[in-house]
Amino acid sequence: MKQLYVTQSVSQVDVENMRLQYEVDMTSVKSIQANMKSTQLALQQALIQAESQYNSYNAGNQYYSMRSPHTARIYQIFKKPGELIRKGEAVALLGNPDSLVVMLQVDEASISKIKEGQTVLVELNTDKAKMYEALVSRIYPYFDNATQSFQVEALFTHPFVHHIAGTLLQANIIVAKKDSALLIPRTCLNPDGKATVKRDGKRKIITLHTGIISTEWVEVLSDLDTEDEVLQNF
Repeated sequence: MKQLYVTQSVSQVDVENMRLQYEVDMTSVKSIQANMKSTQLALQQALIQAESQYNSYNAGNQYYSMRSPHTARIYQIFKKPGELIRKGEAVALLGNPDSLVVMLQVDEASISKIKEGQTVLVELNTDKAKMYEALVSRIYPYFDNATQSFQVEALFTHPFVHHIAGTLLQANIIVAKKDSALLIPRTCLNPDGKATVKRDGKRKIITLHTGIISTEWVEVLSDLDTEDEVLQNF
């Protein structure tokens, strides 16, 4: 503009008008910038207040609501709506349906044969027509006097589709395998290792030398002939 005035392309009045307009525009820009900063500070303060109110609300809600630490299925609820809950009281039983554990009780005579990784054949009381396979995952080396047994855990080898928990079951842990063996029902064997047989038409009580013993069958190593008729105890 000054160069235009020097060359007399514009008048002095035009130069003054342009200068005044520039000063007015600069004042307007500074005012807008000041308003923007003021608005920004106000919004930041409002955000801080909103976050504080939100946290305060959540803190108050902690006394009336509960959250599971992870995604889980509710298997049992111990309290009713409106019921008083004391500190440390159990409210519900939660679990992961994809990682159910088979809890087994093994007697003193058999625990020494159990090893981690052994195959377990599981029959559930809710589905006795099917046999499930699991693997021994943990052996607790403590004898429980209440159950007179050792506790053993096993994990299913395939996804368990029923997603139920707490059911009773029967299980056989495979501690050894044989291609051929002489077996008798466990109900035919007395606690003292003797069995009643019919040999040559006569009833006799004999002591058996046994091997592997399961919940249903007993392996006989000697003292029993294939022609003997084993009598069941009643």
